[in-house]
Amino acid sequence: MLTSITSPYPVYRLRPGRRTDSVGDEVTSWDTPTSKRIPRAVVDDAQGGTTQGRIDGTADLLIIGAFDIVSGDRVEYRGEVWRIDGKPITRRSLATGDVVEVRLKRLEVTR
Repeated sequence: MLTSITSPYPVYRLRPGRRTDSVGDEVTSWDTPTSKRIPRAVVDDAQGGTTQGRIDGTADLLIIGAFDIVSGDRVEYRGEVWRIDGKPITRRSLATGDVVEVRLKRLEVTR
């Protein structure tokens, strides 16, 4: 049943923290993001057969039930950080309740 599906690995929503910049203004910062575990979440990153998701760096996140996630958040899954590509879509169903669909794009870190 769809309502009992969960990822074997924990999935976390990341939100930017706040810091003071060089001129004294409060700004958002990804240096120390706040983290919250997403319950009943499944990430389809093409690990189970096809490699298409890994080739183009995309994945789909499905959250069973209502959860506060917005396009400015990031997602951590299996040690990788993903940014949200577009707006999360909430679908309502009599069978499952709310289902949130989120398209993810792998965040490339450059140093």
